[in-house]
Amino acid sequence: MLRLKLGVSISYDCLRSTFSTNAVNGRNTRVRVGSGQRRGGARGNGVPLSQGDASVPDHQDDTIAAADLAEDGLSIESFADFARISRRIQTDGRRAIGQFRGLRLQSAFQPIFSFAHPRPVGYEALARVRDPLGQPVSPAALFSRSKGDDEGLVLLDRTCRAIHMRNFAAADPGMCWLFLNVHPQVILDRPWYSTFFTQMIETSGIAPHRIVIEVVESEIASEAALAEAVSFYRDLGCLVAMDDFGSGFSNINRIWKIRPDIVKLDRDFIAQAPRNPSFRQWLPRLVSLLHEVGCLVVAEGVETEGEAVAAMEADVDLFQGYYFGLPVDTIGAAAIRPPLAVHSSLRNRGNGGKDPARIIRRFIGMVAEAQTGIAGGASIVEAAALLIERPSVQRCFLLDADGGQVGPNVINPRRAERDDRKFEPLRDPTGANWVQRPYFHRAVANPGEIQVSRPYLSLTGANICLTFSVAFEMGPKIRVFCCDLDWPPEAA
Repeated sequence: MLRLKLGVSISYDCLRSTFSTNAVNGRNTRVRVGSGQRRGGARGNGVPLSQGDASVPDHQDDTIAAADLAEDGLSIESFADFARISRRIQTDGRRAIGQFRGLRLQSAFQPIFSFAHPRPVGYEALARVRDPLGQPVSPAALFSRSKGDDEGLVLLDRTCRAIHMRNFAAADPGMCWLFLNVHPQVILDRPWYSTFFTQMIETSGIAPHRIVIEVVESEIASEAALAEAVSFYRDLGCLVAMDDFGSGFSNINRIWKIRPDIVKLDRDFIAQAPRNPSFRQWLPRLVSLLHEVGCLVVAEGVETEGEAVAAMEADVDLFQGYYFGLPVDTIGAAAIRPPLAVHSSLRNRGNGGKDPARIIRRFIGMVAEAQTGIAGGASIVEAAALLIERPSVQRCFLLDADGGQVGPNVINPRRAERDDRKFEPLRDPTGANWVQRPYFHRAVANPGEIQVSRPYLSLTGANICLTFSVAFEMGPKIRVFCCDLDWPPEAA
């Protein structure tokens, strides 16, 4: 996400999603602006300011709101009047076009896709801005002139949302959500937005339950103001989405308190997952945590097949990005990838063509053979000889009925050479007790049945693993045979 330090936080429909023409590849390039550092370039999620930048014409007044406030006798309080904002909107055919300081504000809609259905289930409304000559205007050229001017930002925010509502209603895409961004300044100025937004919904004919209000919670320091805004939109019947979660100072504690309907993960989460194994293993846990709160999760900015695979593996619910569909002026005109082709591509590519479930099933048979050997009198070293040679196996070990470890670990000799020496203090299992581990409890509760744990961080080497465990009788004693396997596994 491309960001500028402008003294005010800027991350909403007009600002964060203005488009400029990329002269290099000829496609529309999404440019997002907010507080913080600039991101972008090669991935297409953001571009340097020099690409497609067009300055506001010199004859425009430098005081952003002077002409606008004089026109129609507007004042900051009157921005709550939807009828007055509507006067700034014209119709070109079926499309609504807004006016702001001589600039044309138009809508673009990017599909938000569900694999489960499989079709778009929503569209995020974005803004395209052009000067009187028809040239694209970059966010920096437009919003740098709004610095410190709350009135101009509020007016721009409302005008953009008003045209988005009109254009979405005219397109009539069926039972889909409309995702609308709200500027943080508007969130903080509640007396100004209640009347405006209520009137806008009533005029549009769009049912409130089809509107998703996107809020960048990290840009709002006041928890009270954020909670009040969320309650306002919920009371109207709208859904609430937390946007760019994970950027800036996003706070998981706020998610628990506010419990948004939808959380949109920051683009960086999705971009890192394909190239960072540790991050890829952690992402499903984050998604699972958000699901426990009751939130649907959107992967935003998905641009490659690898990113789509990683998001699917993490159990993300909805997908948005160039990989699935570009923003378009008219809903229905978007070139969306055929769902069946995408499913096939992701299945073939997921985990480099390796199926973890199939690999686990093969290991279950080997674990059963090793346990049978130990029960028949073989030592753990002898019984696990074939198992321990597998590349993905970390170690095998025995526990007693109380969870205490019986004897040393049987270590994969290949792993001993590459294990990180920083964790040597954790490797000696003498006196270790694993009674707290779920794999132990499940094995003891279900003797003779092989249990498979969820992936977790091993305390004997700080490696992500899953554990096979099986309880069995060995004479008068109960023993639990365990085998730790790398996650994700390489092969059986």
